[in-house]
Amino acid sequence: MDHLTFAELLGNYGEFVGAIGVVASLVYLGIQIRQNTTATERSNARQIAAEHSRTLRSFMETEISDIILRGHQDLDILTPHEKYRWDLAMSSWLEIIEQAYADSKVGAFPEDILAMYRNRLSLIVDTKGGRQWWGNNRAWMSPPFRAEVDRILEEGVPEELETGRLPQV
Repeated sequence: MDHLTFAELLGNYGEFVGAIGVVASLVYLGIQIRQNTTATERSNARQIAAEHSRTLRSFMETEISDIILRGHQDLDILTPHEKYRWDLAMSSWLEIIEQAYADSKVGAFPEDILAMYRNRLSLIVDTKGGRQWWGNNRAWMSPPFRAEVDRILEEGVPEELETGRLPQV
């Protein structure tokens, strides 16, 4: 075998080994991206759960919980001051859910946890007061989230969630 043929053979082997290296690098990169996506989803879910929990804890105060329960029955029975507090509570809570929804649309929030929030959302907005509020304030939310809430209202509360309806006061 002459030097030129040997050099070509070595060159071919080098290209082959290089191609295997590129494929291995791409596989490794794909695994790393998948792991990073999962970590991002979990991090976002924890952050939104913490915000959600803080908001719900604030609703446990007797005065605001009374306003929320009465507001869900009918916003017209609330005083202007109570309506303002109800607006703040609803917008704070919905902004958290909207963030989870937005994160899910870019693959940064777990779909199974979003489904849980959708269920809660259906129980909250599908009340007389919830529908009144949504009709008056839906423009406060992003167009994609508005479409999601509108779809939820159109479908109504899933039958398996009916036992989770808010109590009447």
